[in-house]
Amino acid sequence: MSRINSQTGHVVLVHGLFHRGVAMSVLSRRLRNKGFTSSAYTYPSRRHGLSAQAHILREYIDTQKFSDAKALHFVGHSLGGLVLMTMLEKYARDLPPGRLVLLGSPVSGSASAKALSLKPMGRMLLGSACQSLQSGCGVPIDREIGVIAGTGSMGLGRLLNKLSGPNDGTVTVTETRLDTAADSVQLQVSHFGMLLSPLVAQKCVTFLRLGRFNTTAQSAAES
Repeated sequence: MSRINSQTGHVVLVHGLFHRGVAMSVLSRRLRNKGFTSSAYTYPSRRHGLSAQAHILREYIDTQKFSDAKALHFVGHSLGGLVLMTMLEKYARDLPPGRLVLLGSPVSGSASAKALSLKPMGRMLLGSACQSLQSGCGVPIDREIGVIAGTGSMGLGRLLNKLSGPNDGTVTVTETRLDTAADSVQLQVSHFGMLLSPLVAQKCVTFLRLGRFNTTAQSAAES
């Protein structure tokens, strides 16, 4: 794994299902306040499968010249994390070194998506993301990954399906677990609320700088 010398770098933020880049704007601003540059990527989350989304994202990165950055980091929320995992597995060979933070991404598949897909209206709502959200994307990649899972159980998923164990209202903690993650943390936030949480932003900053979430590392990073 490439050594990351820069304390900052550029961060590409990728939103989840039904959202647009503006959903990442608060988190993006907080990252900029800590010395990073950032871009909130917008994509049609219901229109393509993961492979096509990954290809389109890589084209966006090339168009924006992010490949010239000394460090290129990524933060993905929910489905956005799966898109990033797929893109990095397929197209990361010539990208600058950096880290990845997953926010409530169902890397092992979403029970809520599976429940929704049982109904015709649900399949229509999920669109091409239906299969991706059901199967997840636990792909090992040559990049440090931090996983943030929410335990503030408020969200649409509770209405669609009985969620087993701690959850953020849409995705369970178990569904976010990734064996290849460098570090993981559980925070009392809901699925969408994590995008607005100052604590989540703080944890993202710490991991992007140091590759871990713990409070000792956080104090050193922000001193």
